[in-house]
Amino acid sequence: MTKQLLTDDRQAQPNHTTKPPAQQELSQQELWEIRAVNTHCHNLLPHWFEDITLHRLLQMTYVSWIVPDAGDTPQGHRFYFDEMGANSYFRWWKQGVEALHGGGETLTPENWDAFDERVRQAYSSPGHNLSALREKCAYDAILLDDYMAPGSCHDSPELMRPVFRCDMFLCGYAPGKTDENHNNAYDFFPAVPASLAEYEVMTEQAVARAVQNGAVGLKIAIAYERPLDFRPGTRAAAERAFGDSNASPEDIRAFGDHMMFFLAGVAAKLDVPIQIHTGLGGMDGSRAIGLQPLIHANPATRFDLFHASYPWCADVLGLAHKYPNVYLDLCWLPLISTARAQAFLREALELVNAGRLLWGCDTWTCEESMGARLAAHRCILDVLNGFIREGILDHAQALACARGILRENAARLYKLF
Repeated sequence: MTKQLLTDDRQAQPNHTTKPPAQQELSQQELWEIRAVNTHCHNLLPHWFEDITLHRLLQMTYVSWIVPDAGDTPQGHRFYFDEMGANSYFRWWKQGVEALHGGGETLTPENWDAFDERVRQAYSSPGHNLSALREKCAYDAILLDDYMAPGSCHDSPELMRPVFRCDMFLCGYAPGKTDENHNNAYDFFPAVPASLAEYEVMTEQAVARAVQNGAVGLKIAIAYERPLDFRPGTRAAAERAFGDSNASPEDIRAFGDHMMFFLAGVAAKLDVPIQIHTGLGGMDGSRAIGLQPLIHANPATRFDLFHASYPWCADVLGLAHKYPNVYLDLCWLPLISTARAQAFLREALELVNAGRLLWGCDTWTCEESMGARLAAHRCILDVLNGFIREGILDHAQALACARGILRENAARLYKLF
């Protein structure tokens, strides 16, 4: 009987002996023809590039988060190639430098000084950074998060579309209390609020002004300061904290919880998304799953979750599967770990609709931004061409998916064009 069932089962299987015709794979050139929308950037102002050197550019990257400054010496240069050669941060920065300054030449310790001179020459033109972002990196719009001047567009509104970082409103339980970047909520108010209710009104007015002045979304990076598990129903405790410089840690946290829920409501009212930093950062409660009560309670708010909650990538995948108002932003992830970004992108495309996938560079300079885009291309080509080879997508479908990730999804979410 068992043998007969197995035989019948084999006979019932479809015939896969005839393979579908091979499809053309996506090319690097096709991706470069997509004028990208970069969802996250910390572009630096020109004065940061005075007396610039190649070594200083390297110190403006995430490499400096991993290893101490090895020094601007031949021995120091050699250290980066020997110790960080396989590191995603270093190798994609290196490729970005080569793309902008190499003229087909590969950066090595031996020709470091020649590249250094090219960098100095390029930055002798004040417009080098913006020009490279627009022309070489091929960005039509960059969502700028200036955490030192929230809402700024760096006098480049045609390229830089500001997001309004709102951490200070979660921290302003009393005058003088600031976020980690020393932004004070009260600097955005016309007067000192006398109650939590007035604080809420002035916060909403400040956010509305930022949106009126061009901000296309809100940004929350509070994971560098506190856990992301915002709890609902904390208004009474927030009232206790308000105006009290000596409030208890529990009431201070409740104040931040209450204001996060309040801002989510404001974002829905103003019809702008909220970008939220998840994963790497404080690493104390920064995994995205803590956001579930906030997302669940605010179905009208669109949440753009950053960095795939690395290293807890399953968190954002699960949230996106359950909540259609959750968007998956690959910003930074290809720089953190290109291998993990490739695996994440494939899993995300298998799990949710492709229209909720976005990408941003999350860098400070055009060289690192170029490297970030090259890293994103590597991930996109690897995953989508894999789908083409497996017969899951055809060339046109894969190209549309790539265009969505690099441009169309963000343009639609942030209503840019």
